[in-house]
Amino acid sequence: MTEETRDRKWLRSFLHLGREARREKISDKEIERQEDTVLRALEILDSRPGVLLADEVGMGKTFEAAAIMACFLKKSGKNRILVITPGPDLNKHWMAVMDRFREGGFYKFRKDEYQSISHLTQLPGVANNKKCKVVFAPINIFLNVKGEDEQVFLLNAFFRWAKLDRKRRQEICKAYFQTQTKVKDVSKMNSYMGAWSYKELVPILDEAFVRGKGSSDYAPVEFEGLSDILKRLGTKGFKDKRLVRKALSRARFKILNKKLPEFSLLVVDEAHKLKNPWTVRAQAFDTILFNKYRKTVFLTATPFQLGVHELHQVFRLFSFARLNAGERKALWNEVDELFVGIEEYQRLYDEFEELWRYIDESKTEEFEKWTSLYPLLDGPCFESRELEALAETLRRLHALKEEIEPGFRSWMIRSLKADKLTYRQEHSIRVPERNASLPFLLH
Repeated sequence: MTEETRDRKWLRSFLHLGREARREKISDKEIERQEDTVLRALEILDSRPGVLLADEVGMGKTFEAAAIMACFLKKSGKNRILVITPGPDLNKHWMAVMDRFREGGFYKFRKDEYQSISHLTQLPGVANNKKCKVVFAPINIFLNVKGEDEQVFLLNAFFRWAKLDRKRRQEICKAYFQTQTKVKDVSKMNSYMGAWSYKELVPILDEAFVRGKGSSDYAPVEFEGLSDILKRLGTKGFKDKRLVRKALSRARFKILNKKLPEFSLLVVDEAHKLKNPWTVRAQAFDTILFNKYRKTVFLTATPFQLGVHELHQVFRLFSFARLNAGERKALWNEVDELFVGIEEYQRLYDEFEELWRYIDESKTEEFEKWTSLYPLLDGPCFESRELEALAETLRRLHALKEEIEPGFRSWMIRSLKADKLTYRQEHSIRVPERNASLPFLLH
């Protein structure tokens, strides 16, 4: 999207974020801020696989994301977009936003251009519908296989793929379903998810039923496959319903990953809900969508309430975009370097806090006066070894901050409410009494 001159004039030629600004008493400055956020996000996406949109609650992240989606569709009618929402209720909210965009004249989305789904089995049909450009799906669709019809299809597909004789098929069905009647001829069963026959799935069943060679730092976590269970535990292993259901889910995830079309843009609302890569939901998301999107926009209002490892997982999902091996490795090297700096900053902050805790109150006053006289921390050295150790730790903290901030800004956009900024400028912050104040203000 780099060949066009993208500025506010270009954006307003097809997108009108200020359409209802006067009626809703939204200032021109706020509309311009939203437009600048959209333009900045597009700029980041030119060179990055993803951007973290982290505006404070109430700043219009949903509208900004919808505007970014409009830019992608304006660019090409062939672009397809998948939006993952936090749940069914939020699916309805997003659909209402799209209706409002269309009806209010913000952007000319067509009514048949976007659609909401409530179950993973609906995704193939909607995703392959050429008229539908935007699909909204709640995060809870990425769960275990629970429907019996789907389980019966996958198990019988496994039987045929593994060339098991009738006796072993019956033993497995007896172990898992408590009945032998579930043994069927898969070639005569209804198509899987209403989309694919057994014959169409054959080329990808090796990957669906056998666990991969192992995961790397930038690949989805792998569950054990049905073939692995049979090899390790025999037919008795299929009595463990939890283990088998995970393997069935894994087969489902792999099939969908191979058969779904590619999305030009993935939007994830409340991306922090995927912070734990070991959950079935996150593993499903990772596997199904691995290499299935070119660019991604993650929305979260709480990026700094996440732990380091949780925030690292959000960046990990950026690497699941369609990248070649070299690009993915380079991305991970950059992200790892950024997070090494973050962890070092945390370690230094803890060290500073520990040193400060044991400083005499008279010396804390001397140190606070020094920091006010030399805000760049370039003042003369202290005679006191304790105070000089504090000063040196503080210098290292500030140096690291200068290194880390540009790294975050190249991935993240975050705006705060104007009244909060005004409050910070016009009101003094209440801090803890005595010698806890400096670490508090630093934090």
